[in-house]
Amino acid sequence: MGINLNYNVSAHRVLHDQKMKDMLPIMRDTGVSTLWLFGYFYGRFESELSEIEKAKKYLESEGFEVNAISIPVGHPGNALDGDISSHTDLTIPDTWHYRVNGEGKNTYFCAAIDDVMIKDNAEAAKKLRDIGITKIFYDDDLRTSSSSSEIGGCFCEKCIEEFNSETGHNFDREILYGILTSDEGAEEIKEAWTDRNCRLVVKFLKEVTHEGLTSGIMIAQGGKRLSGTDIPLIKKEVPETFFRVGEGNFTDEKLNTEEGKKGLIKSLLTHKELIGDISKTYSETTVFPARALSPENLVEKMRIEIKCGLKNIYLMSGVWLIDEPYWEAIKKAMPELIALSEQY
Repeated sequence: MGINLNYNVSAHRVLHDQKMKDMLPIMRDTGVSTLWLFGYFYGRFESELSEIEKAKKYLESEGFEVNAISIPVGHPGNALDGDISSHTDLTIPDTWHYRVNGEGKNTYFCAAIDDVMIKDNAEAAKKLRDIGITKIFYDDDLRTSSSSSEIGGCFCEKCIEEFNSETGHNFDREILYGILTSDEGAEEIKEAWTDRNCRLVVKFLKEVTHEGLTSGIMIAQGGKRLSGTDIPLIKKEVPETFFRVGEGNFTDEKLNTEEGKKGLIKSLLTHKELIGDISKTYSETTVFPARALSPENLVEKMRIEIKCGLKNIYLMSGVWLIDEPYWEAIKKAMPELIALSEQY
């Protein structure tokens, strides 16, 4: 298996932005074979469905494989816009509810995973399938916490009531959160809460993966059961799922440190081993915010990922379009990167 370069783009821009159209042959000449169209972003399609269908056909005529990428939950803060000037709508639908943290505050702009948001995402996935999409990647907000190191879950009254009903307890938010964040004891309660969150993510994946569709989930760097990410459970319950690994180190400041590189490698290798199938394993090779990672360091991140055995390299940049100096640097490095992929 050789290197498979992936990138994601807006269908609206593909159809209406000349700069985007001018970049397509540059991407193709660099080696990009697969483009993932922005799909369903926390309750709304990023482009009109008709535009996604037209863009898919156009990109296929240009020689690309075309899939979709959706953001089901929403990120804390603006994790989409690589250019500060954007007016990206980050709100969630009124019929969803924000994830409530352990202090009882809404986590903007993150939805809680519940039946309504799962239903809406499942309906959106079906619409994408019906226009010919066969693979949908779900971004790494498909988890139950804002970071991999904090206890996941929604601490609203309804979610706590559901947990109490499932486990036979009668906790309020303050007591439950205190137990979950304590250093010692109450392991049974902690495990039950973590199981609940992991099951919610699996339920989501099951319900969005219609016949004719394969789903992927992006795993945050260091992602684990604490934040609702249980790779063995996902593999068992939704066997065809593919994964993206190695989030983090989006900037020169982070990648240029030994700690940053070691953390990236540790996360890559841990998740790669759990997934166990390199064909279902993708990198997250991200520049964010715009130009925060230099072209040279983007290539260096690709080297690290390839040396860890990855073949599917997924370039990402929020909604900012990676510009020409990056593609030139990647194209120049491709002979070396291909040789590395054959070695590792």
